[in-house]
Amino acid sequence: MTKYLYPFLCVFALASQEGHAQNAAPKASCEALIDACRDISVSLNVNNANPDECQECISKCSKAKELCFEETNDKGLESASASHMNCANICKGLLSK
Repeated sequence: MTKYLYPFLCVFALASQEGHAQNAAPKASCEALIDACRDISVSLNVNNANPDECQECISKCSKAKELCFEETNDKGLESASASHMNCANICKGLLSK
């Protein structure tokens, strides 16, 4: 049952980070987002989800991290957050199969 909560925790982590983005360094916020997203991917693999789709999810997380480290201004952080949301949605889709 717990595995169904992972995407929601991921999205919640994103919402929490966005609320405090002005109080924290963008790099630190992005690190937290990507770590949460990667945790979901690992959990999905443990639960025998499609490995290729899980790898795609991890790749999206990594790309978001790259974007965040390349651009630490507000626009860069927003781009990373958007990628993170895409990853969360992929994971949610895997869990619903």
